[in-house]
Amino acid sequence: MIRIKNLTVKNFLSIGNATQAVNFDREDLTLVLGENLDLGGDGSRNGCGKTTLLNALSFGLYGSALSDIKIGNLINKTNDKNMLVSVEFEIDGVDYRIERGRKPTVLKFYKNGEDLSKTDEAQGDSRETQKEITKLLGLSHEMFKHIVALNTYTIPFLSQRTADQKNIIEELLGITVLTEKAELLKIKSKETKDQIKEEEFRINATIKANEHIQEQISALKRRQKIWIKKKNEDIAELTSAIEKLMKVDIDEEINKHKFIAEEKERAKAEWYRLSEEKQKEYDEAMALYITEKEKVTQHNANIAKHNAEINECNKWLEKISKDNKIIEKRIKTLQKDIELLNDHKCHACGQPLHDTKQEENKSAKEKELQENIAQLLSNQTQENEHLEKLKKLGDPLELRKIPEPPQLEKVSPIKPNLPETFYSSLDEALEHKTSLDSLSKQLESLLKTEDPYDEQIKEMEETGLQEIDYSEINRLNELLEHQTFLLKLLTSKDSFVRKKIIEQNLAYLNSRLTYYLQEIGLPHNVRFMPDLSVEITDLGRELDFDNLSRGERNRLILSLSWAFRDVWESLYNHINLLFVDELVDNGLDTNGVEAAIKIMKNMARNRNKSVWLVSHRDELISRVHNIMKVIKENGFTSYEGSVE
Repeated sequence: MIRIKNLTVKNFLSIGNATQAVNFDREDLTLVLGENLDLGGDGSRNGCGKTTLLNALSFGLYGSALSDIKIGNLINKTNDKNMLVSVEFEIDGVDYRIERGRKPTVLKFYKNGEDLSKTDEAQGDSRETQKEITKLLGLSHEMFKHIVALNTYTIPFLSQRTADQKNIIEELLGITVLTEKAELLKIKSKETKDQIKEEEFRINATIKANEHIQEQISALKRRQKIWIKKKNEDIAELTSAIEKLMKVDIDEEINKHKFIAEEKERAKAEWYRLSEEKQKEYDEAMALYITEKEKVTQHNANIAKHNAEINECNKWLEKISKDNKIIEKRIKTLQKDIELLNDHKCHACGQPLHDTKQEENKSAKEKELQENIAQLLSNQTQENEHLEKLKKLGDPLELRKIPEPPQLEKVSPIKPNLPETFYSSLDEALEHKTSLDSLSKQLESLLKTEDPYDEQIKEMEETGLQEIDYSEINRLNELLEHQTFLLKLLTSKDSFVRKKIIEQNLAYLNSRLTYYLQEIGLPHNVRFMPDLSVEITDLGRELDFDNLSRGERNRLILSLSWAFRDVWESLYNHINLLFVDELVDNGLDTNGVEAAIKIMKNMARNRNKSVWLVSHRDELISRVHNIMKVIKENGFTSYEGSVE
């Protein structure tokens, strides 16, 4: 059994920095009502954050809200950081906890208190972690929206595209398991096909190798001719280079390079002398500049400190002014509430109060009024202190401009008049004889080099044909034929396996759907056909979902969801939690509401479910076991009785 125990939420949508917690580990029907104090606290139920509870549960389990809200927009816009949702649940006696947040991004998954992200490297990837969570729950996000968190944001099952309806029903009836097995078998078949291709490539490679042995020998002979030609060309090139070196008067070349070196040294020494003079002038100017810069910098630091104190006082005065406005507004509201309480009326809804309750509320409001008045006086004292400090500081002062630093004047290098040489450096000239010896040795070595292709050609000419083995490819073809047969059994509409699963489970789905339709008071006959399509009839007339009135559609939506849940629990796992968000508020008459309440109370009482009904209807208070108020005040949502 899947038992969702509790949910804690912080900085999620309208919930602020004060952590809100909800206990789901109960077996009753809870009515969730909203009270928007920011709209006057006069019974306004809209915009309180009731659906935030469902979105937080969805985000905690699946990483996304029920509706198409971007993840970045789930963070409370006032605080804009430290959003954290935690869900604790139990499956078959094992405790789990998911912690998921943004700014910073957090995803932790615990099992019996142990952080799985520390023991399983795959948990480091949020996508892999989510796959593990969804696999553990055994419930897709789409199915979660239809059997656990019923809401007005999810497209009704019968309004979805035929393909989407089919996917949901196949997952519900267990046909998706066949699809998953078929996908695994497709992967295996692909691996077999790849192995067959590899074996074919191997055989063809052997055949081609046998066919092209002579072609390879011919290619080696062509390369041999190219190598011999290249050898002769290299011999001619080395001979030419040796002859060219022998024409150079190396002694005259060396004397020229020595003269050039002496001239360059003299030019370099003169350049150093001029550069040192310029550097000395620059250092003296820089010393004067640093002294002046330090004076200006110290002066500006004193002025900056003076101006910072003025700005800090102004910021405090602005903050105190904003705070006073909020306190004054709150004082007016409290005074108004006290006037209502003096008339023995509830400050929230205007209903008459008993004397004991009236005195308790009045005392609390008067205490809160005195606290706000005291805070206002304290703020006035702080404001006077900052005004006095501003008066002493005077006006802001201007900064002095820092002087520009001096620039170092560069001295251009001196170019001496040098003679032309054969070599670019003295080292090259000195290596003239060495180069001549080296080229002579290269020529001698090249003349002694043996033909590298001769031995290869002889070996290739003696190589025989390889034997080809067809046993492995025959085995793989038989395996592929068997896999193809199994794949048809899993995917074909006429497969006896598929028909047997549909036959067993579709009858139970139709019987539960008929039961709930009768209980909720919808006279139409609705049944799923063997092809998984849905047939709606009334007095012999065939209807579409859109032919029904709003109340009839909501009766059918609720009945379908409850029937789906019964089938799911009979096939897979029981789930303790059920949400119905505002579906009883849209179009259901009194009889329809009463019938829905009766079904949900039976679920809570006879099937040990924790059922949560989100509604705007105050008249349902007497029809439920428990009430949770979602209160919105000063832009933030809180749950009455929540644990911080």
